[in-house]
Amino acid sequence: MSEQILLQGKIQGIEEFLLSPAGPDEVAADVLAGRAQWISLLCEALPRALLAELGLARILLGSSGGGQFLLVLPDEARAPAKDFLAAAARDVDRLSNGQLQLLWGITENLGDWSVVRKRLNEELQKWRGTPLAGARPEAFAPYAAPPAPDNGGYFSRRLGLKVREAVAIGWSPETPAQVFPGSDPDAGKHIWKLTPNLSLDGITCARHAAPDDDGGSAADPSTLPTRARSSAVGRPARRCR
Repeated sequence: MSEQILLQGKIQGIEEFLLSPAGPDEVAADVLAGRAQWISLLCEALPRALLAELGLARILLGSSGGGQFLLVLPDEARAPAKDFLAAAARDVDRLSNGQLQLLWGITENLGDWSVVRKRLNEELQKWRGTPLAGARPEAFAPYAAPPAPDNGGYFSRRLGLKVREAVAIGWSPETPAQVFPGSDPDAGKHIWKLTPNLSLDGITCARHAAPDDDGGSAADPSTLPTRARSSAVGRPARRCR
């Protein structure tokens, strides 16, 4: 029997990325919502895509979501898994304008779980402690802060409301850090259903939002604090749907 390995992936720098400026001609609130959706869906799609690309069973997905994922893999998948994640990491860096890092650690599935967890954490810590490992000398030269990235409206227009209305999410190896609503013509090579409940065949996605005053769409950020103040003086709070 092939030796098993555990692979843990993690996205670092989420808070800074979410709060960074929006791109040109984009609404900050739409970009914030789209970025949050992207990170959430990416942590679900990437491990599933890795298994699909390597022809491995979906049951090898241990956990996913919350900015990280865990996979159980045969040892012979170690090298192709690293290549897959390296390509995804480059695309994550591009889409986030260098603000996010996709990190991963791999260790043998041997010993007590507390020992295995310690080895995985040590692997991840190597990434955190040496962020410029392998960087070229020009990486240490002074430079101006990069401008807000122009991602063609990916976060604000390709995600956002489209994800709330979609029945599936797609992924393709050509853009390994991007996900698209299943109704999109560029949805991708692999497609997974969006489900409200845990499912091996689909991706669990919370898509509810506080409605605006007319109940026809999601309330914008400027409406929510006003509603909270009104609720404090006796007006019933609006429920999410």
